[in-house]
Amino acid sequence: MAFNETAERLLQAPALDTPHGVERHMSTRSPEQAGVYVCSVLVAVVPGILLCLRLYTKIRILRRTDLTDCSRLPFLDLSCCC
Repeated sequence: MAFNETAERLLQAPALDTPHGVERHMSTRSPEQAGVYVCSVLVAVVPGILLCLRLYTKIRILRRTDLTDCSRLPFLDLSCCC
């Protein structure tokens, strides 16, 4: 029990002290965070859409698939879950 309390206390404390003469002002809200969220969503969604478009083209339009198309199916699941 003592270990969990110590670990919890350390996790709630700041990692390092600030240098002398510098005021600490940490926040969880900043304009840059919106860009990070937008980029992470785009990185997850765009490859999934392109992979779905490729599979749709191969299956419905060309009506032929090969082993490489089946090997891409697990990546579709990963791109949608991230």
